Amino acid sequence: DVRFDPKRQGLLCEYCGTFTEIDESKQEVDYAQNELDENELSEYKCLNCGATLLTFDDTAVTFCSYCKSSVVVKSEFERGKDPDLVIPFKISKSECEEIYKNYLKKFLFAPDYLKESTTISKFRGIYMPYAVYKMEKHGNQMLTGSKYSHSSGDYDYYNDYIIHADIDAECDGIAYDISSKFEDRFSQAISPFDYEDAKSFDIRYLSGFYADSPDVIKKMYSDDAIIVAKKFASSNLRKNRELRKYGCKNPEVSFTTSDIKTAYYPVYFLAIEDKNADICYAVINGQTGKTAAEIPIDYKK
Repeated sequence: DVRFDPKRQGLLCEYCGTFTEIDESKQEVDYAQNELDENELSEYKCLNCGATLLTFDDTAVTFCSYCKSSVVVKSEFERGKDPDLVIPFKISKSECEEIYKNYLKKFLFAPDYLKESTTISKFRGIYMPYAVYKMEKHGNQMLTGSKYSHSSGDYDYYNDYIIHADIDAECDGIAYDISSKFEDRFSQAISPFDYEDAKSFDIRYLSGFYADSPDVIKKMYSDDAIIVAKKFASSNLRKNRELRKYGCKNPEVSFTTSDIKTAYYPVYFLAIEDKNADICYAVINGQTGKTAAEIPIDYKK
């Protein structure tokens, strides 16, 4: 059962210690064969021990409950759902647990069971599906400006300007999760991911981790990505001396979406059930360690 090692960024056999770099090895992956397609839940045979596995239709990678080996569900990747990119895990599970322990220290009234090793050990690494947007603007952009001219009597006079600017702008790597099960408030709280670490998708990065397939159309957040790109461009243009000269205080660029890629980004996920059977969640960015969590209150404390 060879797994991806976040620290060494390659495939490691935990039994004999053999390490293989992904970019130097052949891509050979055993897939579990789908035996039941018509139901919401599908059955798969584990190739390692022969056990029958149950997965939801949108599951891409799972673990065998019996021998703990990771299983790639072939049908999901045969439906044209291969992502374009993947950011591999950089933080190991032990580091994730340590990050969460330190995170809990600032919550004085958190219940003690949150800090127990049996709870923290339930973190699982999941590759979450993201849509990654590229926005562009090349060519003429009409801007406006207004600048104080003079005062006369009770009136202040301003000169208004129409400014034609030649804009050459690209904004790449704006990402939004496209899994309905992963709430936006959590995905936004642990953002951003470092897009420069993204690699062309290779299924072996998923070895040893869970993965969810997208169930939200990738165009869903296109308007949101445009807003982010506009803010980025406006911030840069406000530094332009010529635009300030003509009183252009809020330059706005008309971006268009030129490309949308799909990607798997690394997330550690923990679901905790309290004594009232309520579920609270904790998530950690598997690349940067940024953490967000729902922390219940122990009222006795």
